Amino acid sequence: MNKQNKYFGLLVAGALSAGSLFVAGSAHATPVAGPTPYSDGLQLLVADKLFTFNSCEITGTGAAGSPIGNCAGAGLVVAPRVDPGLIGFAMLGAVIAANGSVRDIALSYTVDVLDPNQRISDAHLVLVGSADTGGVMHVDEIMRNGTTPEAEINVAGVTSLIGNAVTVDLLSHLDVSKDILLIAGGTPDSTPPVITNYSIMIQEFSQTSVPEPVTMTVFGLALAGLGLIRRKRT
Repeated sequence: MNKQNKYFGLLVAGALSAGSLFVAGSAHATPVAGPTPYSDGLQLLVADKLFTFNSCEITGTGAAGSPIGNCAGAGLVVAPRVDPGLIGFAMLGAVIAANGSVRDIALSYTVDVLDPNQRISDAHLVLVGSADTGGVMHVDEIMRNGTTPEAEINVAGVTSLIGNAVTVDLLSHLDVSKDILLIAGGTPDSTPPVITNYSIMIQEFSQTSVPEPVTMTVFGLALAGLGLIRRKRT
């Protein structure tokens, strides 16, 4: 199989994955019928969570592989993702490093919980890719609440599936920065090409119910009332 055919096969596989992972009925801030091409500033509404994508850039070294530049140029798409107890999104497509090249995907976004009675309690990350001989993938994800660090997921030296989860404080807002590094084995002249590729990233959050502000106020008044009754009796 020549280089072009192998690259094309990976791109087709990424497109098919995008179609299969899209959750029918999920809403986008601007309603769409399916997965949405990535663009800076894109907002994706999934149940009670609003995801705002600030930036996504692909950098790297070596000529063999995906184009360097904004993720929109690589054809990446985002899609709502809902699983039991989890709400989030998937970013799909093919980013390839080949024949000794390196590609680095730097993604920045925020997540806001719109339901005042819900808070984020856990973050779950799944990355699907593959690496031929000599290639590896690294992922580093940092979550902050404004400038306050909350959690970090760091997985290095993996050649296929990456999965991890972390607990965060009960929060209604998170700032997330993610770095996905693809290092390909081989040399510029390797035939057939030696490839490390990214195809699917799934980011989901579990959540916990919190008492409604009105409920807490009523509860507080009730306690105060009981205190007054006890004082009068004594």
